[in-house]
Amino acid sequence: MLRKQQSLEPLIFEFRNTREKLLAIGSEHVNEKQVAPLADTEASMLAKLIVANARMQSNLQDAQSRATKETPRSRTSYGRRSVGGSVKARSD
Repeated sequence: MLRKQQSLEPLIFEFRNTREKLLAIGSEHVNEKQVAPLADTEASMLAKLIVANARMQSNLQDAQSRATKETPRSRTSYGRRSVGGSVKARSD
């Protein structure tokens, strides 16, 4: 998981730089030839980040699901599993 997060850092960095450039252009006179490529780059990076986020969420859910399935079922004090929520009484 950490490796995936680290692999996204350059993309996030580039996204932030592009965003800053777009904001800087917005405060000056608007030049469509400058804005269009930056906007396209930003849209492409945002799409990649959305896909990466969805994959990480899916991986987390899979890991949680596996962890839940691997936990042992609870047992009663007699070492027997409860049935229907009630404890079976011993008949000694």
